[in-house]
Amino acid sequence: MFQFIRFLIELIQPILIPICFCSAWLFIGILIWTIARTFGETVDRAKQMREGGGQPKEEPAKEEPAKEESEEAAKWILDEVLVDFPFVDEASKANALAAMLTPLIRPAISGVVPMALIDKPQAGT
Repeated sequence: MFQFIRFLIELIQPILIPICFCSAWLFIGILIWTIARTFGETVDRAKQMREGGGQPKEEPAKEEPAKEESEEAAKWILDEVLVDFPFVDEASKANALAAMLTPLIRPAISGVVPMALIDKPQAGT
């Protein structure tokens, strides 16, 4: 059995070495190309931020959601995402929702925002 395996290895060895060599250089080429592309994107973003006064230029939202859509989204988060959390009261639910939304709306706030502290109401929760 080992003689057969040795025979197979010796048979494919002349083909295997060039394949490994080409694969290694292909991997190095892809790595260099990815690094160069990432560097170019970073330079473009830095230029964009410099022209925009420190903030990247972003396209404005196409339309504002209706009040009903906002309320429906908040209700979905509370009823589907946070349904299993044992909140002590409604204020705890409101704070959890605010903590989830703050990172999303932070760029629109020019001042400071409150820090969110998450604590558990009882051990094991």
